[in-house]
Amino acid sequence: MPIKPPASQDGASTFDPGQVAPPLRFGVWGDSDTGAGVIGSSHATTAGTGAALVNPAGVLGVNDQVQGVGVQGRANGQAGTAVLGVSEHGVGVTGCSRGTQAGVTGTAATGPGVSGTSASGPGITGSSTGGPGLSGSSTDGPGVVGSSTGAPGVSGLSASGPGLSGNSGTGAGVSGTSDSGAGVQGVCLGGTGVQASGKVGITASGDPVAGTFSGAVHVTGPLTVGAGAPTSAAGLEIDRGATNDVALRLVSSGPGWGSGLQLSNTAAGARTYGMFSSSDGSLRFTDQGAAKDRLVIDAHGNLGLGTAKPSAGLEIDRGATNDVALRLVSSGPGWGSGLQLSNAAATGNTYGMYAGDDGRWHFQQNGTDLLTVSPGQGGVDVRRRMRVRQGDDLSAGVWFLQRVPNADRAFVGMADDDTVGFWGNGGVGWGLKMNVNQGGVEVARRMSVRQAGDASAGIWFLQDVALPQRAFVGMADNDTVGFWGNGGIGWGLRMDVNQGGVQVFSGSEALQVNGPDVGIRAFGRWAGIFQGGVIVTGPLSKPGGGFRIDHPLHPSEKYLSHSFVESPDMTNLYDGTVVTDDRGRATVVLPTYFEALNRDFQYQLTPIGQLAAATVTTEIKNNTFTIRTDKPRVKVSWQVTGIRHDRWAEAHRITDEEDKPDEERGKFLNPEIHGQPASKNVLAANLPRP
Repeated sequence: MPIKPPASQDGASTFDPGQVAPPLRFGVWGDSDTGAGVIGSSHATTAGTGAALVNPAGVLGVNDQVQGVGVQGRANGQAGTAVLGVSEHGVGVTGCSRGTQAGVTGTAATGPGVSGTSASGPGITGSSTGGPGLSGSSTDGPGVVGSSTGAPGVSGLSASGPGLSGNSGTGAGVSGTSDSGAGVQGVCLGGTGVQASGKVGITASGDPVAGTFSGAVHVTGPLTVGAGAPTSAAGLEIDRGATNDVALRLVSSGPGWGSGLQLSNTAAGARTYGMFSSSDGSLRFTDQGAAKDRLVIDAHGNLGLGTAKPSAGLEIDRGATNDVALRLVSSGPGWGSGLQLSNAAATGNTYGMYAGDDGRWHFQQNGTDLLTVSPGQGGVDVRRRMRVRQGDDLSAGVWFLQRVPNADRAFVGMADDDTVGFWGNGGVGWGLKMNVNQGGVEVARRMSVRQAGDASAGIWFLQDVALPQRAFVGMADNDTVGFWGNGGIGWGLRMDVNQGGVQVFSGSEALQVNGPDVGIRAFGRWAGIFQGGVIVTGPLSKPGGGFRIDHPLHPSEKYLSHSFVESPDMTNLYDGTVVTDDRGRATVVLPTYFEALNRDFQYQLTPIGQLAAATVTTEIKNNTFTIRTDKPRVKVSWQVTGIRHDRWAEAHRITDEEDKPDEERGKFLNPEIHGQPASKNVLAANLPRP
């Protein structure tokens, strides 16, 4: 049965099922069981007058009351339309409200709540100063449906409420179609432009743009972009189907966040992170709270952690901290906690290192351990050999660090380009040195070799060819030590360990002794007897000396001895004779090295054969000097002395008087001539024990 109009606009009506108090006021109402409640048709091509009449309208409803409705239609039939407007050029349905109600509102059980069609203007338009500009509700079909070939299919305008509101139980809350304009258009000056709820809130289609939003878009449920229904409760799901099309693109020409994405957790203690494409060509992941880049990928593909400008494929900068830069963790047996370095060239190799489940650190080449470090004491196992290269100096080797006092204690390695050995950092220095070219070995102070099975103990020296055991150094028996040559000489040197007697046999250089302080120290009535020449390259200190030879006149019965001429200075003496010329002049030529060797010259002239006066007229210059006599043809004996000033002499001047050091006071070089016992001998007191 048709719904009757109310007795008066102020009375109750079944058209107002909610019985709103005060009752709703209607600009236009219509009722229908199956057809249209209100039908409006407009063919006008020009705009009308009045603020609410924007375009010629098929149906126009205006209400100025607080709870009035400009146009409201209700259809209870299976497929009826509550409000239907058709226009070729104007607006199919338009409503204007200045209160809190919608400009146009419609409710339907299965069909659209509001439906409008237009050839050139909006299919449906509604405006309101306080409520929704357009509102539609349906339990089965779309809440609002609008169609237009030249303007927005649906358009809503509101000053404070939603510009457009649609609600549907199963269909789209709002559905708008337009061939050239926007399918759905909602404008709100202080609220929400478009508000829609339902199984599908808004359905929009367009070519090339399905929807345009000016201002913020608020979505309270999951948002799906692309084909198919949402597959998760994610806030945003983008499904591009079986394509390679970009799912999400953020574009900007600015230096930073215009092309960026921020992820913020507002819980206490949480932080805001983000990523953006920078104008310098890098991709940056930032910590907004700290205002720092946490990860940067630059235009060359370099990855930086903690640095904004990485200079390598991977650069990690932990700043002025002791924080770990890179940690690889695994509970597996091998490479889970490892790092591999591979060169794919034909001659390249794959190297790697990892912490194994055996507790050791492994460094491998192509799967084979080259070096392992064991736990606990930290033992290092190197496969086959290990090379240590020279650095800034000539040395290369391995230092041994002592726990207490946490200092380098010993060293094994190169002393220089030609020598390797063992160094002791306790003051001994190089305890053992070997010449890598000649094979010579030097040992400082001592080395122990014990007897085993017989009286001998020592070291054999092996030769690659001929006799393998070439020489031996050690004990001959319980009382004798020495050097044995296996080429036929036998014991080349032997010493009695009880009496100290030493025998040296043969060889071009029978004995060579090296020591950091004293090479040889000998005691006895004759501390040393040398048969042959003796070369001394350092200072020679003695209480006295001279030469001793077989007497020239009685060589078989006597010796002839002369004492050295001594001086507090390093004095050299030169002499000779010269004959002056007819003018009483003569030039004496000295050796070419004279002035290079000597300084502080002294002269002696003695005429020979007659009484005459002689004098030096020109002192030594260019290794010559001149003399003059008061008579011609005088033979003169001359003598010149000079003090050495060569480099060696300047570095080793003799101090003629010096105080004895404290440890030598009360002791003597020759205690017996001072009536003192031999224990007062300085040299005996300072003799070190082995």
